[in-house]
Order: sequence, then C-alpha cells, then structure tokens
Amino acid sequence: MQKAICPICSSQKYKVLYEEISLEEPPLSIVKKGEIYKNILCKNCKILWTPKTLSDTEILKSYDIEFNNTIESNIKYDNSRQKELDFIARKINQTVKLSNKKLLDIGAFYGQFISIAKKYGALVSAADISRNGLKYINENITSDVYQCQYLTELKLQEESFSVITSFETIEHISNPLIELKEIFRLLKKDGMLFIAVPSSGYIKFKTILSRFLLKKLLIKIGSNKNRLLLVHSHFFSFSPKSIKILLNKAGFKSVKIMVLKRKTDNSKGFLKKLLFSLLNQFSQLLYIISFGRIVISISLFIIVSKN
Repeated sequence: MQKAICPICSSQKYKVLYEEISLEEPPLSIVKKGEIYKNILCKNCKILWTPKTLSDTEILKSYDIEFNNTIESNIKYDNSRQKELDFIARKINQTVKLSNKKLLDIGAFYGQFISIAKKYGALVSAADISRNGLKYINENITSDVYQCQYLTELKLQEESFSVITSFETIEHISNPLIELKEIFRLLKKDGMLFIAVPSSGYIKFKTILSRFLLKKLLIKIGSNKNRLLLVHSHFFSFSPKSIKILLNKAGFKSVKIMVLKRKTDNSKGFLKKLLFSLLNQFSQLLYIISFGRIVISISLFIIVSKN
C-alpha cells in the first residue's frame, strides 16, 4: 500500500483499522463486489476513510439502478426514520424558527424530512442524486427539486437559503469539502447548516467488539485478523475533530457538535432493541463526561452558523 495522506488534516500518521470484502455491488458498497480494500484511520484527526476506486459516472449509474429497483423498500425505509427525523426537526426549529424560511435538504431521498419541515412552515427544496426519489418528492411534497451528484452542478444563486440540511449524505461524497464550500456560498449571511454524519468512533468501537466476538471464527477460517467483512457504502466516517476541521476549511466558524441519539432501530426482537437503547444512553453519557473526547455513538449531529 502506498503511503496515505489524510484528506482532512494532511497528516501522514495513520493505521489500517480493518479491511473489507465487498459483498454487494455499488451503491451498497463503495467498491465493486468481491474487491478487498482498506479502511484507514488518521491518528491525528481520527477520521476514517476509504480511497475512491469508482468514477463519478459509475457511482451515479449505480444509484440510478438501485433506486429504480427498490422504490417501495426505500420509501418504507425513509418512513421508518419518522421518530428520529421528528426529533431532528424539533431541534432545528428550536434553534431557528423554520416558518417562512427557505430550506434546502441535500440527500433528500424520498422526502421524509422535508415533509416534516414543511409542517413547521418551511419553504422546502430538495436535492438528491436519485431521479426516482425526486420524482416522488415532486409528485407528493414540493416541485422545487434539484437532481445532481454535486451541488456545484446546479449553479444556484449565492445566498439562496436560510437553512440547509444534510443527513447522512456527505460521507457518500468522495470530496466533501467541495460540497461544504458550495453550501457556505448558498447560505444567507445569517444562515444555518444542520448535518448528521456517521461517527468514526462508533466504527472503531464496533471493530474492536467484532474482533473480540469473532476471534475464534477468524482463526478457524484462516482469515487476516483485520478482515471483518463489515461492508459499508461510506467514503468517510467522522470524529468531532475531523468534521470541525472540514467545516472550518469550508468557511464556517461556529460549529456545535453533539451525539445523535437514535430514535429508531430496525432490529427485530426485544433483546436487540434493549441493547440498542442501552448503547444510545451509554454513548451519550460517555460523550458528556469525557467532554466530547470519547465517541461511540452511531452518528454526530452538527449545528453550524455561517457567521
């Protein structure tokens, strides 16, 4: 492996956290099925990243195929996040009253969040890579939709929106800094950005736990100790430090980070749901008492003001 340079802080101090074998085709994986690739953890800013191997054209095509074949299941998944998105919408409305505010949701999927934001009086717009998702939004929620892979493609007017939201989206973009710089340009001077991103601390915690639980199995199959078959579709998972560095580079100064308590879980069975709930509570407590230094929650929720 060639020497890696952190795409966020430019540090050359890193370790390979684990390897993955892709069991799925893109976009459910960020490499082609059967490929093995390394996931790298920066020792300085604690971001976890995977080098890009697919072209933008291949990524766009894979999303079109996936969303076209799974419309009903995608709508069902979006609806399953109702409680979580209700919580996020209330948090946003407490921070900035949404009534009559122009709001752009990036990675809108099938519009569950903007449907909620609309109830608070927001003037909603949606951007997404999926043509099918936007078609559903156009027919059911708002006609103000934008299909794109990157916001820069749209060439929208500067300072067009008071609020921009993006939940679990920028980790799917190979160069999130370009996207965040465009978000900064599109926000009004007193505008607010709200984003949720996956936590690298959770991935690290999950990796350690998986190694402990699967140790005997890995020995039996003769597998490399770092190969855990943990497929994901993210280029990045963020630490509080790395997302703050990234937002600062994009032009944002005021950044407030908190762990996002999951309000829903698709696991079946009482025990799994109980364990999920306990992990939620424990991760929040650990984040608070460590003053944000220890993160094992699944996601980070970030509140950002332009000024």
